Amino acid sequence: MEPDKYIQSFFDSIRTQLDETKVGKDGTTARYRDAVVAAKWANDLWEVELRSQEQEPVRRQYDPFVARSSESAANYFVDALLRASGQEPAPRPITSRFNRVKR
Repeated sequence: MEPDKYIQSFFDSIRTQLDETKVGKDGTTARYRDAVVAAKWANDLWEVELRSQEQEPVRRQYDPFVARSSESAANYFVDALLRASGQEPAPRPITSRFNRVKR
């Protein structure tokens, strides 16, 4: 996936899951209540950081050329945003490419 499309998809997924999220005009930041998720391009990776007054910063790096899904990356930060605002994230179904329906 192209780097800019990856990060756009990442922030779109956060905004879709958390209605109160405001994505910045530059498309590389999002605010949810008192927390901010920001992404910057560095050394061929997207560095994504969550900052809030309630917890230590959370940082992750993503390579859009080998990343499986910007949605799964966004899910991690959605859960962190919810925890930072004192909410408990809802359990997500476990997905795996090895899950198969037994007949």
